[in-house]
Amino acid sequence: MITTSVIEKNFDLTYSLDECHKAIELIIPKFIYICHNSSKATNYYRIGKSSGLTAVNFDVTFKIIDDTKTNLVLNCIIENRIRNLQNQIIENFIEHFTLALEGKIDELNEKAQSDSASFFVWIFILLIIFVVALIIL
Repeated sequence: MITTSVIEKNFDLTYSLDECHKAIELIIPKFIYICHNSSKATNYYRIGKSSGLTAVNFDVTFKIIDDTKTNLVLNCIIENRIRNLQNQIIENFIEHFTLALEGKIDELNEKAQSDSASFFVWIFILLIIFVVALIIL
C-alpha cells in the first residue's frame, strides 16, 4: 500500500498578480516544468516536474490581496517513500519562482544550465542501464 502526505505552502508575496504570472511563465519552460493546466481567469496552474526517477505534480493558485500583494498557495500530494525527492522538487520550484520575481535572471540562467545538465546525466545513465540490460539478455 502506498501512503501519501499533503504538502501545502502558503505565502504572502509583495508582488502584483501580473508579476506572479510573468514569473511562473518564465520558469516553466526554463526549468522543463510541464504545465498540465493553467487559467489566468482563476489564477491557477497545474505543474509537473520529473527529476531522476521521480516525478511530482502540484497546484499553484494565486489570490489577490491588493494591487501590490498576492497570496500563493501550493498544494501537492506526495508518496511517503520518496518524500525527500519530491519535496526537493517543490523547494526548487519555490526558489526558481522567487528568483524570477526578484528579477535575478543571471542566477536563473545559471540554475537552468545546471538543471538541464543533470537531466542529461540521468538520460545518459538510463541509456547505459538499458544497453547493459540488452547485452545481458
